[in-house]
Amino acid sequence: MIRTILAACLALAQATAPSAGELTWLLDPMDGYDERKDGPCVARFDGLIESGDSVGDGPIPTGSVPICLNSPGGSLPAGLELGTDKQWEARILPGETCESACAMAFLKAGYVTGNGIPAFFHGRALWAGGKLGLHSPGLDLPDGLRVDTNTVETAFKAALAATSRVYQLHQSPDGNNELPLNSYLYQRFLETPPDDMYYIDTVGDALMSELDILGVERRATVTETLLDTICRNALLVSGRFEISLTNQGRKPNRSAAELMAALAFEADRFDVEETGFSIGFFIDNGQLIGHAGLYPSGDYRYFNQCFVSFGEDARQGGSFDPDGTIEVFFASEYQTATGAALKEVWRSNNGSPSVYLNDLGLFPFDAKLADLPKNALYRKYFGNGGARPVAQPAAAAPVGGFTELIGRDVSGRDLATERVSHANACRDLCKGRSDCQAATYDRWNKRCFLKALDGPARVRIFAKATSFVTASRADRLIETRDLPAMQKRNDKSFPGRADETAGASSYEDCVQICRGRNWCLGLNWRPRNRQCEMFREPPEYFTERGVDIGYLQQGD
Repeated sequence: MIRTILAACLALAQATAPSAGELTWLLDPMDGYDERKDGPCVARFDGLIESGDSVGDGPIPTGSVPICLNSPGGSLPAGLELGTDKQWEARILPGETCESACAMAFLKAGYVTGNGIPAFFHGRALWAGGKLGLHSPGLDLPDGLRVDTNTVETAFKAALAATSRVYQLHQSPDGNNELPLNSYLYQRFLETPPDDMYYIDTVGDALMSELDILGVERRATVTETLLDTICRNALLVSGRFEISLTNQGRKPNRSAAELMAALAFEADRFDVEETGFSIGFFIDNGQLIGHAGLYPSGDYRYFNQCFVSFGEDARQGGSFDPDGTIEVFFASEYQTATGAALKEVWRSNNGSPSVYLNDLGLFPFDAKLADLPKNALYRKYFGNGGARPVAQPAAAAPVGGFTELIGRDVSGRDLATERVSHANACRDLCKGRSDCQAATYDRWNKRCFLKALDGPARVRIFAKATSFVTASRADRLIETRDLPAMQKRNDKSFPGRADETAGASSYEDCVQICRGRNWCLGLNWRPRNRQCEMFREPPEYFTERGVDIGYLQQGD
């Protein structure tokens, strides 16, 4: 039976500041914990991380128990000290985020176990739809037009000291020789500016980060599309599509999006007509073997032939459950093999797998974790689709005591306007004011509009906005019924990875494709290659000649 044991609230530093951290116990861990009946968390930590916060206090059992973290961050040194290394396994729930300093607390979470000589092991996982956010530390300078040299130097040294501590964390393996944050995560931390956020929210990010993802149904139908997906994921994870990731001009530890762009670049240089490409299946010693290739290798003379063993009793069109690990074999070939020669290539290269993928490798590299099929335990805890169904960005979702509306503006009486770096900070500004019942965040201009809802509030589609409404006022929302207009801007583009790309014959065709997706709020139309790139949350747009954007806006 879930019962609250402790609700410790820290006082707000200012009326308009984000809420200070709150630790809430949901279960008595000394009574024992059963994940399949007791829920995803034994306790929660919500709000801003400040010096002195701790989740290491209180009754802690011999075994480990999960704590759910939902925080916009705060003090990086405090996050590195947060007591998630005291028999806590950290979790991030669907629709919730753990950003900045919270990410460090999440990544270092773990427990001590072992008879005789105990050892420390990391324990942390994201539920599909939860988001881990990373960025580098910034200079903590006082407000004002002029800042003296000593103040800047002190702030700079503090940022370097914090970065040094993160590096120490990066270099501290646990009892399984696993790092708290591997090189991929450390690179995301270093290269993401302090006023931005890099989210681990795609299959590629999860594969490269080597983080556990909970709630995903990890089985798929054996098709040629699945085989090609597995082979491409193995190429991306291993870097086999290039000669070397460390050659001059090659960037190591690239982001998932950068890796996909690099593979696309190599594929464009690859003469498929000359080398040939084939994909299919054959049986060898009772096992179903998939073959696909040739894929790029970075070497103009030899290319990658991919093989995947689906095991005994598997058949094309049947279900494939890899049970944790997918073994992918690569062979270097200069032309496509067929028939008996193909089997011979397989038999000469199946002694040791070239690449091991975890079973997220069943899904496309750029697929959103929130969009993956959910298993029974996910559906039990969160229903079909979780706290926020990502296929419908306008759908209301409870987040931290607020209803979140993606791509929506909410009318109300303006209280204040603040400049903040991300949506959750805007939400927390509203949470810190007793007279605030709604907040709208303008992603393109990084502005937060705090509002009071004195009566019914009109909700309209507005591509650049994310709004938050307190649960007590959610029943006052009235949807605008007018058809939203698609606003066009020539020679502009939304940067970053699109949520979906489709072929289109014209800008108007691209608009119709976007309107057919109930989640699409913005698009790039690239006439040169006739591509329609669609976005759930279109970012700030910039100038790019030859590209046109469109974004939905309803009413004034």
